[in-house]
Amino acid sequence: MCSSSSLVLSYSCSSSVFRLPIKGLIGTSTIGTSTGLTVGGQANAAIGNDSYHLYNPTHMAFDSDDDIYVSDRGNSSIQFFTRGNLSGTTVAGITGN
Repeated sequence: MCSSSSLVLSYSCSSSVFRLPIKGLIGTSTIGTSTGLTVGGQANAAIGNDSYHLYNPTHMAFDSDDDIYVSDRGNSSIQFFTRGNLSGTTVAGITGN
């Protein structure tokens, strides 16, 4: 969970990362929404090796600005996505690998 009251999920099957806003407190009211906001990769499950695509994302980490670091297993890299930007930057591994 990031600091902006959202649950962020890495969905390997669709090669994307989603942010789901939490509507209430866990255990006392409705959690999440029916749809999420794509914050990395493509919502249409397209895979690739450029800055707008992921291929089998597995793990995530957040910094204090809610930027996301994504372990992109299929491309053997770590992608960095600033909050609100769907274009990532390769911070480890080889770009386009």
